[in-house]
Amino acid sequence: MNVEMLTKLLMMTTSSHDGEALVAIRKANEMLARDRLNWQDVMKRLQSAKPYEAPKAKPREEAKPREEPKPKRKRARDQDEPEQRPDESDREYTLRMFRRLHATAPEDDPSRIS
Repeated sequence: MNVEMLTKLLMMTTSSHDGEALVAIRKANEMLARDRLNWQDVMKRLQSAKPYEAPKAKPREEAKPREEPKPKRKRARDQDEPEQRPDESDREYTLRMFRRLHATAPEDDPSRIS
């Protein structure tokens, strides 16, 4: 006898839909008949079975103390150094590169402030 299937069918008998509950009971009866059993045999087996005991929980292991996280290395841009302003040569270089890349007309020259 497939106990799991019988259990599922019996759970279906609690349905609020009468048709579903009736079909579940009939299927359970067919299943018992195939094994040449009846409900009385099922109840006798239940009475003679050992009571169900839930498995005992395993004792928890003691928690290990957490290690403190290693300090993160600072990136170059996160260093505590003061921000340096570009000197005049950096500005000139940037302007030369800008002009080369964009081939600007004289009126679009960013160095000319009107």
